[in-house]
Amino acid sequence: MKKLFLPLFFTLLLAFAIVGCKESPNLTDPENNLNSVNKGGTETLGDPGITIAQGSGYIVAGTGLRNQPGAIDLSGIPNGATVKQVLLYWSGGFDINVHSNGDNTIEVGGKTFMGESIGGPTHFFNLGSKQVYFETFRLDITSEFDWNSTPNLLVQGMDNGALDPNSEPNENDGAGVLVIYDDGSPATIQLVDGQDLVYWNFEGDLKETKEQTFTFPASDKNRTAHLGFLVASCGVDRPNVVRVKLNGYLMPDFPNIFNSKDGGDFDSPKLTINIPPDVSSLSVQLFSEDPNDPNPTGKGPASLNWMTAALSIGEECAPCDGKITQLTLRNDGDAANIEVIQKKPETSVHNAYVPAGGEFSFIGVDKKGTLSTEISIYREGVLDQKIHTSCSQDIFIGSVFGNYTVIDGYSRNGGKLCSTTSGSGGGSDCDVVSEKYKIDKKKLEWEIKNIGDETVTINTIFILWPEGNSLKKIEFNKKIYDQVESWISSGITITQFTGNEKDRELKKNKKETLKFEFTENAAEGPYQIKVVFKEGCELVLDIPAGGNGGGTVCDSKITQTLLKYTGPSIPGPVKIKFEGSSGGQEIYQYGDDGLPSGTELDGGDGYTVSALPGDFGSKFYVYIDFGNGYVLNEVHHTSCSVEYVAGAPAPLNEPKGAPSQNWWVVDFLDKN
Repeated sequence: MKKLFLPLFFTLLLAFAIVGCKESPNLTDPENNLNSVNKGGTETLGDPGITIAQGSGYIVAGTGLRNQPGAIDLSGIPNGATVKQVLLYWSGGFDINVHSNGDNTIEVGGKTFMGESIGGPTHFFNLGSKQVYFETFRLDITSEFDWNSTPNLLVQGMDNGALDPNSEPNENDGAGVLVIYDDGSPATIQLVDGQDLVYWNFEGDLKETKEQTFTFPASDKNRTAHLGFLVASCGVDRPNVVRVKLNGYLMPDFPNIFNSKDGGDFDSPKLTINIPPDVSSLSVQLFSEDPNDPNPTGKGPASLNWMTAALSIGEECAPCDGKITQLTLRNDGDAANIEVIQKKPETSVHNAYVPAGGEFSFIGVDKKGTLSTEISIYREGVLDQKIHTSCSQDIFIGSVFGNYTVIDGYSRNGGKLCSTTSGSGGGSDCDVVSEKYKIDKKKLEWEIKNIGDETVTINTIFILWPEGNSLKKIEFNKKIYDQVESWISSGITITQFTGNEKDRELKKNKKETLKFEFTENAAEGPYQIKVVFKEGCELVLDIPAGGNGGGTVCDSKITQTLLKYTGPSIPGPVKIKFEGSSGGQEIYQYGDDGLPSGTELDGGDGYTVSALPGDFGSKFYVYIDFGNGYVLNEVHHTSCSVEYVAGAPAPLNEPKGAPSQNWWVVDFLDKN
């Protein structure tokens, strides 16, 4: 239950192993007090306490063991890659009245091994009179096999004893491997493991898993993330949700990705996620809940045992340019013999059996090492799919072509493909400012202006909104995002858009309005929106609760103002000084607790600063002093030549009228 950080250099990989139990009609809370069990460090993940190999990538694979033997397929290891490390995980439940611990022995490839307990025993549930505990084991089996000649692992010999022969004959949930390999591209890996159990109807630590956050250096370019999972005993059609955050902003939910696809209640899916510029953290958490609430499927959510998570950051990427040189595809159809033939020269670049969900890779063989302009994929000798590889049509990591999903790929001039068509970003003169916003019925409209020298293109949108609502669509020049599913979450990270890239362009010296439409009436905050442009700049709009941009508007110079601090919390001790260019001054002093974000600064008369009987003039200065003298923080424009609005950000003096990211106008008075 352990956490090891190794600095990241290139490829992002997030792998998980999870084990759980199926819902049963007889499943009850243990002893009416789930927190009373001595978990010995369980119910979270942490440092594995072992050396984690350097590598270029990974596969995750597994098998359920309720019926034994089971086979773990290893065909996803790329041809020619060197296996650097293989970690075997297994877990299950047992009756504590019969066994004092879970079965720490297992037979793999004809060899019997004894593993190390990394979580439990933990009292998870009762099944009739049986008190079912869970324990998770791990073993490094890297040196035990010749991985170049081991296409699969036969697994058996796990015995946690009988439970209920009618409903749950055993809880031998399954075993899986995390295989780290090296194909010559440098990368480093972070890993956490342990045991974190969850079931929606329980309480305390078993109610939800602990969120795991990985940090890594930010980049000014897009990178690609792969999230892979080992999941056991979720049962077919048991609802579950994976939630991922980038820099704290929620991405769309990943619903029901665990569904016994490996047979015997075991799954090993892999997701692909784009890491936009400036992102330096990824958080992940698993939930036992129905993603379709408030319209539930009628089937009880799955229980899970989260065993391991691995993370590595992808190489910097770029759009397809100069034809594809190599691809890795996932077979989303049934197991079959799959042959790939490139058009010129007409050559077979792959011809082998691929299991359902398995990955296969191939490399171009024309004179420039590309796959020419097109490949044809044959399934059991019958043409199944053609894919353009000339870069004349969109192709990126995550692209779906019939029965095949692009997992990885490279182009001749662009290098590694991104998981979006938006490009790698960075380097242009990028300067975009916020003009104004308003909330009206179901819409939030935000006007922005490009004051830079180049056209800019929206690359990523992060947005958080009030609970109880759902984002429906986003328009810019045209509709650029269409939410077709309902979401429980009150936030989303958008990296893939509808329409063409030109629909997200903002030309120099032009204004355009981002229109966010929700399914319900848009409440008056809080909202937080961050737009990242492909060219490297970004823009943030923070709307606190009660702010709708439609409050009182000034019609003369400002005489008094009530401000709320909305920036990051400021550590103390600290002094804040406000001063108008023509009059009005006030100093606020804070001790060791500093100035928390969201603080309304009231001098006792209902205002932060007053210039009566005069006015502030055209400029209003904000200074901060940490003990070494005042330093200018911001200058607001207070002459009313740009709108000064109650319930909106204070307007900056430069760029003139741009909204402050730190100070919010709660109320004000002007000379009229």
